[in-house]
Amino acid sequence: MSDLDFFADLVITGTVLGLDHTSRLDEVEEVLGRDCTFEAPSGVISDFGLVEFGWLRDRPQDDWSVVYFGAQAHRLPDLTREDMPAALLGRYGGFRSRLYVGELRGAVEARGFTLEERPGRGGRRPDHRACEGPRAGHRRWAADDGRRRGAVAGGDDRLRQRRAAVHGAATDPR
Repeated sequence: MSDLDFFADLVITGTVLGLDHTSRLDEVEEVLGRDCTFEAPSGVISDFGLVEFGWLRDRPQDDWSVVYFGAQAHRLPDLTREDMPAALLGRYGGFRSRLYVGELRGAVEARGFTLEERPGRGGRRPDHRACEGPRAGHRRWAADDGRRRGAVAGGDDRLRQRRAAVHGAATDPR
């Protein structure tokens, strides 16, 4: 498998190595590693370099629950193998320094799924295109701002805060 398979898996399945918005903090740390979770003003963040989970809970006695998770592709140029969870490297091998939206779209389509553009639904930013993913109600947004930056993100309409995302995929330079 390759790093592009990792991103396509995330886009298609909404999971990272079987982890998703229903996973518990201890499950995530068991798969991706310990000592990467810290308190933040918004709750708790588990930052594994490329992969990040955000957690909230209503009361101190409640369990933490995932409010977002995904891949931080904008970090790829700065990440080394030592920054990557061993489980990701074991399954997908090394990661390139940049992910391009066009390559991701091609990988998703090669698996028989599509990312269909939905004009005029890019959210608050006029430089975004909205794309609907393989499941109804699950959206991905791809930026195309004329620079080498962009993003592919997703959200399930029924779980607005609980979303899987790929942040920082670059628009194709061609």
